[in-house]
Amino acid sequence: MIRIIDTETCSLKGGVVQIGYVETDENLVIKDQRETLVNPLQPITSGAAGIHFINNDMVKDAFS
Repeated sequence: MIRIIDTETCSLKGGVVQIGYVETDENLVIKDQRETLVNPLQPITSGAAGIHFINNDMVKDAFS
């Protein structure tokens, strides 16, 4: 099993807004994938939102 983990941030200085992973078998066939939003407790910059399309309203009720 191979697990690939990715995060999205609210700016170049950090602040995670999304965590996700994909699990594959040895042949790289996807077996599971999950993602969740995270409230970074700081504003998401317009530059970051323009890349991942996650905005402040989307994370306001997410865990932090």
